[in-house]
Amino acid sequence: MKKLRWITPALLSGVVCFTSLYAWTGNGEARDNSELDQIVVPDPVVTDIVLPTKTESGKSISWTSDREDILASSGLVNLPRQTTEVRLTATAEGVSRTFEVSVEPRNIQANKVLEYEFESEDVYTQDNVRYIKDKSGNQRDARLMGNAKAEGVLDLTSNTASGFSTNGYVLVPEGTLDCLRSYTFFMMVKPEHLNQSPRLYDFGSSAGNSVFGRASGFTAGMKFNDGTTQMVNSGRSLNVGEENYVAFVFDAGTRETKIYLNGSLVATGGNIVHEPYEITTVSADSRNYIGRTQWWDSGVASSNIDYCGIMDHFQLYDIALTAEEVIELQRPYSEPEIIEPYSGETVTEEGAWCWFADPRALHYEDETAGINMTYLGYIDTHGAIKAMQYDFNTMRQSEVLIRSYFQPDDHDNPTFLVLPDKRVMIFYSRHTDEACFYYRVSEKPGDITSLGEEKVIKTNHNTTYPSPFILSDDPDHIYLCWRGINWHPTIAQLSIPDENDDVTFTWGPYQMVQSTGARPYAKYLSNGKDKLYVTYTTGHPDNESPNFVYFNVVDIKTKTLQDVNGKVLSDIASGPFKVNKTASYVSSYPSTVVDNPSSERDWVWQVAEDKQGNPVIAMVRISSGKTSHDYYYAQWTGTAWKKTFLANGGGAFHQTPGLEMCYSGGMAIDPVRPNEIYCSVPVNGVYEIVKYVVGDDGKVTSAPYTSNSLKNNVRPYIVPGYEGEKPQVIWMYGEYYDWIVSESRPLGYCTAINRGFSFPSETVDTGDGLIVNETYNTAVSGTAQVKNGVLVVTDQTAADLSAGHLNAFSISLSPYLYAGSFGGTLLTFGDVSYTVNPQTLKPELMVGDRVWKSNNLLGNSDSWQTEDRGTGGVWFAPVKYGYFNLTLTYDNGVLTTYVNGLIDQKVEIDGLILDQCRIGGFNGWVEDTRIYDRALNQSEIVELTAVSQKYSLSDDLMAEAELASLFVPQVVVTDIILPAQTASGKPVAWVSDNPELLTAQGIVTFPDVATDVRLTATVSGKTRDFVVCVRPRDIMQNRILSYTFEPEDKYESDGQIYVRDKSGRGHDLKIMGRASVSGVLDLTDNTASGFATNGYGLAPAGILDSVRSYTFFMEVVPSHLNKSPRLYDFGSSSGNSVFGRASKLTAGVKYNGQATKMVDSPKSLTIGRSNKVAFVYDAGTKTTRIYLDGVQTVSGTAITQEVYQLAQLAKDGRNYIGRTQWWDTSEAGNNNDYCGTIDNFQMFNVALTTDEIKELIIATTVETVENKMTGNVFGLDRQVIGKGENITLYGDVRSENLKNLQVSLLDMSGRTVRRWMPSAFPVVLDGLSVTEGTYLVCVSSAVDRLWSSKLVIR
Repeated sequence: MKKLRWITPALLSGVVCFTSLYAWTGNGEARDNSELDQIVVPDPVVTDIVLPTKTESGKSISWTSDREDILASSGLVNLPRQTTEVRLTATAEGVSRTFEVSVEPRNIQANKVLEYEFESEDVYTQDNVRYIKDKSGNQRDARLMGNAKAEGVLDLTSNTASGFSTNGYVLVPEGTLDCLRSYTFFMMVKPEHLNQSPRLYDFGSSAGNSVFGRASGFTAGMKFNDGTTQMVNSGRSLNVGEENYVAFVFDAGTRETKIYLNGSLVATGGNIVHEPYEITTVSADSRNYIGRTQWWDSGVASSNIDYCGIMDHFQLYDIALTAEEVIELQRPYSEPEIIEPYSGETVTEEGAWCWFADPRALHYEDETAGINMTYLGYIDTHGAIKAMQYDFNTMRQSEVLIRSYFQPDDHDNPTFLVLPDKRVMIFYSRHTDEACFYYRVSEKPGDITSLGEEKVIKTNHNTTYPSPFILSDDPDHIYLCWRGINWHPTIAQLSIPDENDDVTFTWGPYQMVQSTGARPYAKYLSNGKDKLYVTYTTGHPDNESPNFVYFNVVDIKTKTLQDVNGKVLSDIASGPFKVNKTASYVSSYPSTVVDNPSSERDWVWQVAEDKQGNPVIAMVRISSGKTSHDYYYAQWTGTAWKKTFLANGGGAFHQTPGLEMCYSGGMAIDPVRPNEIYCSVPVNGVYEIVKYVVGDDGKVTSAPYTSNSLKNNVRPYIVPGYEGEKPQVIWMYGEYYDWIVSESRPLGYCTAINRGFSFPSETVDTGDGLIVNETYNTAVSGTAQVKNGVLVVTDQTAADLSAGHLNAFSISLSPYLYAGSFGGTLLTFGDVSYTVNPQTLKPELMVGDRVWKSNNLLGNSDSWQTEDRGTGGVWFAPVKYGYFNLTLTYDNGVLTTYVNGLIDQKVEIDGLILDQCRIGGFNGWVEDTRIYDRALNQSEIVELTAVSQKYSLSDDLMAEAELASLFVPQVVVTDIILPAQTASGKPVAWVSDNPELLTAQGIVTFPDVATDVRLTATVSGKTRDFVVCVRPRDIMQNRILSYTFEPEDKYESDGQIYVRDKSGRGHDLKIMGRASVSGVLDLTDNTASGFATNGYGLAPAGILDSVRSYTFFMEVVPSHLNKSPRLYDFGSSSGNSVFGRASKLTAGVKYNGQATKMVDSPKSLTIGRSNKVAFVYDAGTKTTRIYLDGVQTVSGTAITQEVYQLAQLAKDGRNYIGRTQWWDTSEAGNNNDYCGTIDNFQMFNVALTTDEIKELIIATTVETVENKMTGNVFGLDRQVIGKGENITLYGDVRSENLKNLQVSLLDMSGRTVRRWMPSAFPVVLDGLSVTEGTYLVCVSSAVDRLWSSKLVIR
């Protein structure tokens, strides 16, 4: 084991750094105390510190801090304005130790690790080695190597590309990186050239383990443990032959790297995630080079060479310097030439939009109503649809959560519409894979901070890009345009929301045009009175070369489609107008064609009206090869379309080569000044927004709108409705990889939204009015416990906090609901409670007996990050929040709830008082709770949210909860589910002490007598035992459904007909549609297309929840076998069910929309007669068997998904008997409901054997035929006899029924093995020397079977 190694610079700042995480005595022996006593925490603290997470023996250490806002439990520091005492607590296996440390105010001189000025007098020789003195005072004198010279500067001008043996460089002492988390490298460099990626510095142990700054590309980088090199490229170049002052800055808290050149910030990025100290956990940093590359002794040295040039003022700090501090470092040597970048002001750090759903933003003013608002809508990569509201009367900004957990696709941005009553209606939809729109309506005029419940508009086709309008000539309707029917421009008229905010289609939907292209792209505009303008393309430019641009007008009075001159092209309701890109079309309809290029791939960005009311269009011509994008301004002159070239927009703007090559940076027309167009064009490698003005003479002038940006500025938009002196320009800012989040590109559209208009920021002071700051480091009042600095609560326990008597207040906490029981009460005060519904995962705010339900579940759509790219209509499971911030504010009778800094709910309630606050009533944890005597503003809540989201739950606390949540049945009568992972995704390892009876996978082998088995679960090193009793096989305890459809089993409740479940489990069956019950389930009236009235049975939800092996058994008499009718189809949808199909007699499973897995029988059902069928699945062998009349017809292993997994994906609310899951899909015509009768429907949660199925047939046959002739009574004197014994059959038979009566003995295959012709009863059945087994004794007349009974011969 290593001895403690002391690092001088850290010592001078009060920080102890060492390669081992523990202190040792001088002789290398550990002190005689616990492992926690060996931990050394620096005191005072002036930078981020490394806190060990494991003891030397491997025990997990969890840390807590009583001032997370100053020194977090992760070791990250937020330096205070004055010295602040902080208590850190380390806990390992229940044993804790506390450290009191002082955190000092910011003073970067205390953070200086080394400094080399390279003066001649700083050079000395010792043991024939030249050294350069460290001017920081930390005694990190470095070696001058090779031909390096220090004569006022570090002269490395003699270095060559291949002269590694003589090249000059500086070797900095080992240990420099040991405790380095955040850092700043600063230096002056004057390069001779920038060939072959020369390194300015390269600190570490090898080419595969270092942190570096590269001169070419001006790049900061990290390569950790031979992994992928992580880099942030500035895209800028150093000036060869000139002095360049450079700084490379890394912030461990934000994982953000910044690069400065001559005082200006030129790059920022989050690609580097490893910290320098991690390098030393792999191997010692013995190769800390200045001017040398780590690759010098590798096979790729020629591509990674030593630096050639001058260097000076080399400094390293163990802190991320600010921009101002970087400037001050340079100032003593050279006045910085600061070029301030302008990329606008940030609206939100996470947001994006597509350009085909508009208005994506809107300004609304109504002086009489006191409304002066701007609304901006966007969607983030976590599937949250959000909006920012700017109130220009109160100068208050509010960010609202419209919908959480939506498809994470930038095409799904919301659009806005102001209704006649001045309320705001917000539309949104998925991207062409769901047949509906969603919308919410504000509860107050002009204010979207309080939204009504989410509503749905159903369509008969998939939708995307909702663009709504209200026109003055028809103020009683909404006109909605979108891409819909056949993927073409579609229009409909909607009613204005009624008193319940419901709307209906009052005209349409209708497809407006039909193109020869697969999917035209359209942009819409209203003249505000009576017309809608639409410009559109032949199709997608990826698929169409050339791709035309067209223009039409919709007259809402006549409901006709017209050309620009008013010529009627079609009656919209009568069918779409057909367009193409032939010469004959252009000749016939010249006024509809805006651009008909020879090969270019046109696309449209906006349509607007000029000052004369003529349409103008922002469009782009994309070269045939998709590499060059030219922006054009198309203007209708009254006689022709005039197209003016504005600029070249480069190529595809985003960071993914080869993808979406037609994605231009974007264009936007100012609707108030329609001759001004804002375009995103490449400038010095970054997309900037440039304003272009088209003069009356057609000349184009331009001026930069953004400049010197660090990241791309794309997809600009001018907020309509604002008529100020300058437009409200908004745009996307940052990196962009794809329009959807997926496994292939999980970062998706990770841009921010920026604005070009000013708005005052709110004052942030999270210390003002703070009266309770509970960090749970000590015991609290109430029934909840505190462990390791965390409040541990259950659904039965809580902590009580006293707040005084407040009539204005804020409560902010950082809760973590355990994913396995996600629900319960989070906080309570007075008669107010905030709960989470475990079924919907959505919050519910309750005040007395009133309930306000949130529209937004506490989770996100990050599950899309592990799924294939595409729009398949699937709702992947939401990812439940871990630690999040919940804040409630109350002031002036308004209670507002915030989730992670976003407004979720706002309700008006008078007279609330906060005295006592109870935290708990759910299974989970709370890291902190703050109570204020005022209502926090949203910016303050956002700051608290940043603290909440940095918390991480210790493995020990999670493991305890995970183990406690595991459920194993105490009595085992079938295969059981032993989860392979916990609710939070941690693996669960199972061990059985008797795997011959019950395996660690939950598969059972039935014993002869009840036997106990011990199962042991292990999660994160912690274990829990379960002792279960495995019972002998008895299939009656496995029967979970049994419907015999006798008339006496039928009953009615609340107008619904039911049939009783004979299994004893209470799973009564709903009788739906035209189905009737008369001893059988009669579905003979079902038709191929009559899904609205067809009959079927609906079993309760939850049947599949725990089913692994199963058997479906029934007796069916089909009327026909057309179109794959379903005998049963249990699940949640057509993409998620287990079924038995009558045609081909098929067993199948379709899971999560994937390919259907099926096993087909070679035998078919017989139409018009009774067929006894069984579908059997064995989870242990993954084998499916199908039986017809007791005979196995097929066995196969194609089906591997188990049915409980269907229920895990989605609730099995559609457990159909006689109905297909496909009834409400476009494939219904090929997947029909069953037509015929069904009887004796049974389901077992075990795979029945062949003999058990035969016994079922006998039992159901007995039940079916017994007493068919009134007055006849039969019975055997015994049910079990020995081989060769006789048995007596008794019968009370009317004399007229004796004629032609016969008694038969049938084996299990239905074959007659003996027959008797009795003349009277009782009759002795002799000669029963047959094979041992189960038989059926039957009494039959010449035309019918009268009676039967099972007989066992041993």
